[in-house]
Amino acid sequence: MSATATQRSALLVDFGGVLTTSVHDAFRAFAREIGDDPELVLRLLAEDPESSRLLVANENGTIDDETFEQGFAQRLAAHGAPVAAPGLLRRMQAGFGPDEAMVDALAALRAAQIPVALVTNQFGRDCYEGFDLDALADVVVVSSEVGVRKPSRRIYAIACERLGVAPETCVMVDDIQHNLDGAARLGIAGVLHRSAPDTLAQLDARFGLRAAAAASRVPPETVITSSNRPDVTEGVRSSTEQRPARLPVPSSQEPEQTMNFELTDRCKDYMERVQAFMDERIYPAEAVYEQQMRESGNVNFQPPILEELKADAHERGLWNLFHPHQEWGPGLSNAEYAPLAEIMGRSPHLAPEAMNCSAPDTGNMEVLTLFGTDEHKEKWLRPLLDGEIRSAFAMTEPAVASSDATNIETRIERDGDEYVINGRKWWTSNALHQNCRVLIVMGKTNPDGPKHAQQSMLVVPLDTPGVTIVRGLSVFGYQDREGHAEVLFEDVRVPTSALLAGEGEGFMISQARLGPGRIHHCMRSIGMAERALELMCRRAQQRVTFGKPVAENANVMDWIAEARIELEMIRLLTMKTAWLMDTVGNRHARVEIAAIKVAGPNVALKIIDRAIQVHGGGGVSDDFPLASFWAHQRTLRLADGPDEVHKRTIAQRELRKWEGGSSSGSGGGNGRPGVSVLAG
Repeated sequence: MSATATQRSALLVDFGGVLTTSVHDAFRAFAREIGDDPELVLRLLAEDPESSRLLVANENGTIDDETFEQGFAQRLAAHGAPVAAPGLLRRMQAGFGPDEAMVDALAALRAAQIPVALVTNQFGRDCYEGFDLDALADVVVVSSEVGVRKPSRRIYAIACERLGVAPETCVMVDDIQHNLDGAARLGIAGVLHRSAPDTLAQLDARFGLRAAAAASRVPPETVITSSNRPDVTEGVRSSTEQRPARLPVPSSQEPEQTMNFELTDRCKDYMERVQAFMDERIYPAEAVYEQQMRESGNVNFQPPILEELKADAHERGLWNLFHPHQEWGPGLSNAEYAPLAEIMGRSPHLAPEAMNCSAPDTGNMEVLTLFGTDEHKEKWLRPLLDGEIRSAFAMTEPAVASSDATNIETRIERDGDEYVINGRKWWTSNALHQNCRVLIVMGKTNPDGPKHAQQSMLVVPLDTPGVTIVRGLSVFGYQDREGHAEVLFEDVRVPTSALLAGEGEGFMISQARLGPGRIHHCMRSIGMAERALELMCRRAQQRVTFGKPVAENANVMDWIAEARIELEMIRLLTMKTAWLMDTVGNRHARVEIAAIKVAGPNVALKIIDRAIQVHGGGGVSDDFPLASFWAHQRTLRLADGPDEVHKRTIAQRELRKWEGGSSSGSGGGNGRPGVSVLAG
């Protein structure tokens, strides 16, 4: 059984190769010291029966280190690499060192009150030298102490028992797949550790905590160390009846956080370069774009001007700016990218795609980065990052209210080594784009499972037999170039390798996907509203009615003043949200994320509507971008969840503050601070 992101509330983590530098690299370095074959040690431990027996026995605690060293030294000598037995394990592990990013992330997770268990196959008593294990985790389960090693289900069960949590609420991080397979048999979700950035991003998605960012900001007094940890730890490690020591910080004593979203120098540099690109290339290209689209006679035409702009943006280094992972993009934080999204929003049909920052590709690329296999990344992520292809996300369905994602009815059934998909989707944006090649499809693999663990996601090539584009849907009469398709899936077969993350993880993936996307949408909305305000001011100054400029009418001055006030407010709320996502993670910023998704489009709609009014008949024509802006923003009140769903989230969180509290209605009482996300 799989669980959702909110259900995953505890972490099990491996030691060697996760909290340390690569074990394999250390063994290769040792092999080079003693011979010419860098793979000798790894090969013997994996393939030589006697060496494997010695390894397992040492990790299970049935033989001591000296016995292992004597036996393995003999195996090395038999393969042409004679070495002294005493101190052999220490020499083999000489290349071990802590992975500081992962160690800091554990401290951040524990400071956020997430239970952590270290589950490790001990390989020599000295392998933990330099590490304070009790400071790293609430519970430490060592194979040699419990007499069982990974991937046995029993060792994971012991860890869960000592943490006092159910296996299906846990996530396991390990650098060896078969260890994760053993954990999966208990319902524990797995994260295969390849690199710290990838793993931290997946932990962020599953726990809603920006572990990588938080790790660098954990207040020292909230980090549990050997010096401030209670003495009950050993009792926890030795007894399955006790729960681990947890150190919740009372709200009255919570460490203060300084809210700081001052623009970094890197952000300012990108802002200047993006603005220059807009002035020099994007705005002048808008008329060319419109002309090429008209002359093509094809609403889904890919105009040459866009390809020219993409090439120019790539050359200027303004490419994949949205991507937070340095391996794939510039590695900007949400607070750094948000002002860039605002600038792009001033020309929504050109700028985002020109810089490879347009939805739904941005969300899909992050999903493939976090949850895709190496095959997915090579076949789909890389071409998406290079701007060679486009993608679509198929979730919404015409037959059910898809604002509740648990309603979806598309079936995904396993048949041998394939999945078979049947269902109907609509509002599959981008599916009609001439460069669209792949879909991410959400459907139910386990309709009878827990409500939020029924859904899974698959990577489906658009040309797979059985995938039919039924029609393109109009938006207030507009046929957007990328298209919003109704798509029929009839006995669509894809290999089981098409699965993202795991069966039942679809809802978790969708929540991970939407947080950053809502920041992007909101900031682009602010950009459109800023441009609408600019057009309104210019039009009001240029036009004269009843003997005076339109700008001198009191109501128009009110509109302009209110627009500036509301824009500043929504920008500040959005930047606060971005800062929270960067520091405490998406889960703890969910109220603010919901708030900006409601407030951003509504503020923009109000300003755009008034700009249309000032423009008169011109405002509803295609001579100005205002009508298109309005249609886009009105649609955004439904896309990525309607306003009502987000308001429900906010109201539930607000009401929860008063459960069991004062009922006097005086407004005094013991209310909690308005910045609820910071206060708990």
